[in-house]
Amino acid sequence: MYKYTKSGFQVFVEAEIGNRIFARALTIFTDDEYGHEFEGYGSLEEYKKEELFDTQPVEVLNLEIDEINKQIISKRNELKSIEHEVRMKKLELEQAQKTQISNEKFIINRTELLKANTITMFPSDSIVPITKDKNDKSFYGLKLSMEIKIQDGEANMWGYKLYHDYGDHSWHLDKRYGFFVDIPEEEAIRICKQRQSEVSFSDSQIMRTPDKWLTEKNLEKKQLILQNEEESKKEKLKEEIEKKQRELDKIKALANEK
Repeated sequence: MYKYTKSGFQVFVEAEIGNRIFARALTIFTDDEYGHEFEGYGSLEEYKKEELFDTQPVEVLNLEIDEINKQIISKRNELKSIEHEVRMKKLELEQAQKTQISNEKFIINRTELLKANTITMFPSDSIVPITKDKNDKSFYGLKLSMEIKIQDGEANMWGYKLYHDYGDHSWHLDKRYGFFVDIPEEEAIRICKQRQSEVSFSDSQIMRTPDKWLTEKNLEKKQLILQNEEESKKEKLKEEIEKKQRELDKIKALANEK
């Protein structure tokens, strides 16, 4: 025998003793191994006779229908927003692909370091370089170090430490690029892109790099990752909408039976 609580939940009655009813509520369970959802009945609970009804209260059904309708509208609006964002990313990619830097390579004499107005360094674990300006009063020191193999002259380690009012920071430089002095941002971008043609970077490094520093290849890779993430999010939203629609159809069917 099935009955309903005042809040609209369905329960299966197993026993009645006087004014006491023992029943199990209809519950949604999740399979631990595969993550699938399925319906079943929970633990045995005790109710008073006046707490259960033969049919689901109409006002509860109406409230649930309204709530699910609101959720469906919200998910559809979210889906539209994501689709708009995907379109904008595609437009940004098309625009970025039209921009190219064609400056000649700049060769630096490192003896000019002490006279430099700016120092641009390429950390080994970052695509974007770090540029320090001598006019930055918080920046007051730079320590550089290099280890060279005597046998072949290869730079085995090339590192530096920056000294600031707010603390010290240490990195390893890309041993093939190291640092440059007094180069404009356009030249830093060109060198950065040349470096990407020679060095592979992880997806996470590419994702946290602003678009203007990326080569066309890595920019396309970034946009593809973003698109896949957005598509995955869209599919999840669609599944949620379909699930809510099934819930709504089921509730409407129950309401029509009355």
